[in-house]
Amino acid sequence: MRATTWKRLHDGRTHGQAAVELALSVPLLLMMFLVVVETGRAFYIAISVSNAARAGVQYGSQNRPRPITPGCRRRRPTTHPILSG
Repeated sequence: MRATTWKRLHDGRTHGQAAVELALSVPLLLMMFLVVVETGRAFYIAISVSNAARAGVQYGSQNRPRPITPGCRRRRPTTHPILSG
């Protein structure tokens, strides 16, 4: 009885079942992994941009531009003869 049960279960039709299951599940698992990685990268970039904006605002608030001293003259903008119309 035991031999016939084994023969009935393993008659060759289920020989490639594991390979088919692997072929169907690997792309799905790979896509899930890539979604997690790309989501993490997107959050990392968003946090980096937010931190850069915060640092720029902090720098701008702490380092005010110096006023022009009376002895220092501003340079006049140069006009190119071809571009001045």
